[in-house]
Amino acid sequence: MLKKIYRIFFALVILGILVLSTGAWGGPLHSVILGVPDHPDEALTWCGPATAQMIMEGYPSGACTVLQEDIWTAIQTYKTETMWDTDPAGMRGAMKHLCPPAGSWSVHSNADPQALMHDVAYWMSRMNYPAAGLLNTLPHNSYAAHEEHWVAIRGVITDLDPRTNPVVNLLFVWFNDPAVPLGDLSIERFVSGSTWYAEFQPVTKPGSSYSGKYVAVIEPPELKGRAVAPAEVLRGELIKPEKALEFALKWIEEYKLYEMRPYRLLKSAKPLSPILVNRGYGGYYIVPFVEGGENRPAGGALLINAYTGGLQEAGAFKPVKYISEKEAGSIALRQLKIKKARKVSAELFLPMKERLASRYFPIWKVTVDGITIGVTQQGQPLIRIPRE
Repeated sequence: MLKKIYRIFFALVILGILVLSTGAWGGPLHSVILGVPDHPDEALTWCGPATAQMIMEGYPSGACTVLQEDIWTAIQTYKTETMWDTDPAGMRGAMKHLCPPAGSWSVHSNADPQALMHDVAYWMSRMNYPAAGLLNTLPHNSYAAHEEHWVAIRGVITDLDPRTNPVVNLLFVWFNDPAVPLGDLSIERFVSGSTWYAEFQPVTKPGSSYSGKYVAVIEPPELKGRAVAPAEVLRGELIKPEKALEFALKWIEEYKLYEMRPYRLLKSAKPLSPILVNRGYGGYYIVPFVEGGENRPAGGALLINAYTGGLQEAGAFKPVKYISEKEAGSIALRQLKIKKARKVSAELFLPMKERLASRYFPIWKVTVDGITIGVTQQGQPLIRIPRE
């Protein structure tokens, strides 16, 4: 039964990719899209084990299910750098020995992110295995000492086949992100190449042999090359919310996003008003989509560049109701024990130096009579504002 479900899944995925390949770009593209199950972190330091668990269950053949606690134990056995919770060698060793692939897992590191992503695209195209990507080494949850963010890369779309072309345009990256609030499902993120490179960062751990390099655990490719994408626009004149909505609906139709299984809701769901994040720098709009009425929680969203209207990414996630500015202000007043304030203002922001929030669930920065606190989309007050 499970194999039948996967066959149906892959048929739907292929249908979506065929539509993608002949729609927005006017010609055939190269794409590799893999079936990788979602798994959340089961502990605050386990984005590495969660990523390895997803990847091993996503093998095209010989897939296996391993408990995260067993993966964690294996990672500690094979890791070589003590400053990590999951170092690249530990990730490689755990997957290699717990669930051996058809080939051989290898740690790839490179100071050039475009060269590394060409390696990822090449290997995924050649062997149809997902890859483990180290998105960055910034704090990304309530345990600030945890400074590595592993994700399971399940799809890459380029303009040319990276197996035969040394330079390709990286159009989209699809990955499962387990670094969401503990207990929630991972987010399936379908991001533009520009958005990927804006978030993909080199290792910053002092004393690490990988310092200054971008890292992924993949198969060594025979062909070296580069996967390029334009830099994300981070400044400019803000487009209006209604324009952001127009762009969101346009990209859904142009790229036929609803043909891909996680984003089927985009076919029938209704968009809510766009939500502006990071007004001053790195601005983007969240356009949530809901099924069954405006008061229902959102099960997905598009992220739109606030200056160009470009599609940054599409995400599907556990349904959530976004907190309004008024609700955030009320939470801040209760936290500060202020019954009546002279002035209350709030804006949404995504901390850039501490990734303590998802791009889909940014933090409200609320200022009450000169006192500033944060409020998460889960309604949790934060006395310390994360570094922007």
